[in-house]
Amino acid sequence: MLFYVHGQDRPGAQAEMEALAEAHWSYMDRYAGRLILRGPTLSDDGAEHTGSVHVVDLAGRASAERFATEEPYWQAGLYRDITVARAVVLHHCEPAQGLPAASALVTGQWPAQACDLPLSGVDSDGRLAFVALLVDDGQSRTTGIVAVAGALPGQAAGIVQPLADRLGGGPVALTAQRWTRGGRLAELPGGQFREVRGEPSNGDRGLLPRGHIADRDRARLLLGVAVDHRPPGPGVVCPF
Repeated sequence: MLFYVHGQDRPGAQAEMEALAEAHWSYMDRYAGRLILRGPTLSDDGAEHTGSVHVVDLAGRASAERFATEEPYWQAGLYRDITVARAVVLHHCEPAQGLPAASALVTGQWPAQACDLPLSGVDSDGRLAFVALLVDDGQSRTTGIVAVAGALPGQAAGIVQPLADRLGGGPVALTAQRWTRGGRLAELPGGQFREVRGEPSNGDRGLLPRGHIADRDRARLLLGVAVDHRPPGPGVVCPF
């Protein structure tokens, strides 16, 4: 099961977080094969760490709560709040050269509603690297959206807004923050850096294998299964 875990920093905690960074990374190393997305939110100028975001594959709610509350930053009292929500990935592809430095995390919530939605056109302009629906633990109702877009926060919110409004059944208030990939980095050819991540098995990834939806104009979200079924295009890496 995939869970979205978002810790929001306590004001003035950055120095303490820097001191605990190795402990944080070592803790996350234990989940290296289960982390689908990870990285910090940042201040508008990109200089300050403001939170930590993880999408992680775990056995259930109890495991997700332990993942969140045993993390060193939380144990040290460096988060003012933490969100743990069941998630279903709709789209996860990114440019082969990696995300641009100016990327943003966009989130929004809406009143719980049944999961029976048209899901075509999740990434119509190519700037969305990741989109997930937040759902209740029974996966019968959607409650919000989490997305990563290759743009600064103001523009990123505009990119996500039409999709959020469609999925939420009306206007959705969105929050956008600068975001970058986190975790231990490995140097790639050409001097690029990219996070080393594990990939969940087909049975656990929250997606149907490509080609299993006959009507691409109306894919039905049932029991947490939803998709972007487009084949990878030139210069695109799809971690799933």
